[in-house]
Amino acid sequence: MFRSCDFTAASLAETNAEHSVFQDCVFDYVDMNNFGDYGSTFTNCRFYRGEWQVGAIGFDTSGSARGEYQSRYVNCHFENVKLTKTVFGDPHFINCSFVFKKLSGVDFACSGFVSCRFEGAFQDLTFRGAYDPEDCVRKGKPEFAGFTDVSFEKAALQWIDVRGGLPFRSVKMPADGSAFTADLPKMCKERASILDQTADGRPRELIARYLEITCRFAHEQPVDIISRYDLIESAGKGEEATAAAIYDTLRRGYEIAA
Repeated sequence: MFRSCDFTAASLAETNAEHSVFQDCVFDYVDMNNFGDYGSTFTNCRFYRGEWQVGAIGFDTSGSARGEYQSRYVNCHFENVKLTKTVFGDPHFINCSFVFKKLSGVDFACSGFVSCRFEGAFQDLTFRGAYDPEDCVRKGKPEFAGFTDVSFEKAALQWIDVRGGLPFRSVKMPADGSAFTADLPKMCKERASILDQTADGRPRELIARYLEITCRFAHEQPVDIISRYDLIESAGKGEEATAAAIYDTLRRGYEIAA
């Protein structure tokens, strides 16, 4: 157990924490590259501007039992931490805050978020509601995966990939209206109708390509996050108005009420 410890500017690189407890600890500017968290608990901890790259968060071993390495982060704050190539298992984040100037390219796997908030720019993130096939045999269904009472109200979301039946429970989307939660199966089922009602030429080409990408997991994922920024990036220069109009059309037809 580490209680009220200040690790500011320390190096914890190449270290594993297995079933460890960190309470009221500070991890500011810490080198945590290749740091492995295996079933540890972090309570009232702060991670600020450190590097946690090529590491593991809430991970387990191939021979472990279900729940044996369940990591918990309670009342923790993560701000501008580098997470490149760090792998996630199924950690449980409770009442945590994630504040990033920009966080991209992270696969949160089967992480669970309860009463958490996200602030800043988030791009190319993946959230999963099911383990990989080989882990499903050993672990069954993730117990905590998904969003419960989560706020993205102060976030900019772009290309957020949710799959595997990830649950959404009381999720607040960006306050500026730049993203919404959509009824994915319904939207994809009516894809032909959406295309028929879209003007020929570039608008139809744009929405057809976007729906092709978005509908990949419609068979397993009931709720998806649709972002205006997705469509704007898909469009070419000078086509922002067309992309925004398509976004508004999809939102009117398929947004799930909060």
